[in-house]
Amino acid sequence: MGGKGACWTGFWVGAAVAAFTMIAAMLGPHGVSLKAIEAQLGARTAQALAAEGLRDVAVRMDGQTAVLSGAAPNADMQAVARDAALRAAGPGGPYLGGVVAVKDETVIGARVSPFSWSAEKGAGTLTLSGHVPSETAKARLLDVARARFAGFTVVDRMTLAFGAPAGDWTAVAADALTELGKLKRGKVRLVDDRLTLIGEGEQAAVADVRAHFEAPLGAPYTLAVADLTVEGQSLGIREIEGLNLSEASAATCQRAFSQLMRTNYIEFDTGSAAIAPISARLLDNLATVARRCDSYAIAISGHTDNTGDPAANLALSKARAEAVRAYLAGRGVAVERLSAAGFGQTSPRVPNTNPANRARNRRIEFNVS
Repeated sequence: MGGKGACWTGFWVGAAVAAFTMIAAMLGPHGVSLKAIEAQLGARTAQALAAEGLRDVAVRMDGQTAVLSGAAPNADMQAVARDAALRAAGPGGPYLGGVVAVKDETVIGARVSPFSWSAEKGAGTLTLSGHVPSETAKARLLDVARARFAGFTVVDRMTLAFGAPAGDWTAVAADALTELGKLKRGKVRLVDDRLTLIGEGEQAAVADVRAHFEAPLGAPYTLAVADLTVEGQSLGIREIEGLNLSEASAATCQRAFSQLMRTNYIEFDTGSAAIAPISARLLDNLATVARRCDSYAIAISGHTDNTGDPAANLALSKARAEAVRAYLAGRGVAVERLSAAGFGQTSPRVPNTNPANRARNRRIEFNVS
C-alpha cells in the first residue's frame, strides 16, 4: 500500500475512533453524558414544580423535552407548571442547555378513586368509557379501537383524570382492548390495578384469549376475572338454564336473580355480616349473572326477622347487603352499578309467626333496573 493510501486509512480509522469516543462520552454513565444531563434536568424540573406547590405533577425527560403528567388544580396552575419546567435549568439550547420544550399531559382536577376504565363490545358498537390518564393514552386506545373494530361505531365516553396506578396503564388497557376484539361480544374493565374480562365468542377465539391471559400482566396489574364462554353454551348454573344473558334485558336479568334466590339463601354468621363459607358457590353464581347484567343498576337489599332490637336489625341488614356488594365487586362486577341498603325487619316476606317464616324473612334480595 502506498504512503498516501496508508495515510487515508489512518485518517478514517482515527475518525472512527474519535466518533466512537464522542458517542461513548455522550451516552456513558459519567456526569457529562446525555443520560446524566437528562437525569439532572429531570431532577431540577421536579424541584421547580415542587417549589410551586405542584406535587401532583410528575416529570420525565425525553432528551431536553420535559414531559409533564399528573394533575394541576386548574388551568392557571397548568400554565405555571409549564413555565416552571422551562425555567428550571437555564435558557435551554444544544447539549449542555436546559429544558427546551414542554409536552403537557397533565389533567385538571383532584385524584379520582377508583380509577376505572371500560370497553364494551355489542352488536356493531364499541363503547369506551371511564377514566384515562392522558390525551396520549386516549388517542392510543382510539387507534386500537379503529384498527381492531373495523366497521363498528366507536362511542368515546372517556374523560381525562388523575389517579391511574403506577406502571404502564395504557399498555394494559390497549392489550385488553385488542383481546376483546377477538370475541363476538363482551366487555373489559380496568379498575385501579385489577382487570376484568367478560365475554363470549367462537371456541377458538375464547381459547386464544384465555391462553393470552395466562401470562401475568405488567406489575402492578393483575387479572381479577376472565369470565369467558363459548357462544351458545350454558353458563353451567342449573337454576337459570334456558335464560339467555347475552345482551340481556333488565327483565331477563331480574328473572335470573329471582330464580337463583328462589330456593337459595345467602347465609351469614349469627348476628354478623360475615358471609358463611357455605354460601361462596351461590355468590359466585350471582357474580356470574351480575357481570353480564351490570349495564343496569343492581340494588342489593338486606332484611331481617323481628327478633331483637329494631335499630340493631336495621344496621345488621345494611351491613350484610354491603358485604354482598363488596363480594360481587371483588368478582369483577362494576361497583358503580351496585347499591346496598338495609331494611331491617320492616319488610317481612311472610308473618314472623314461627321459626320457618323468620328464616324466610332473613334474606338478601336483588332488584335490577
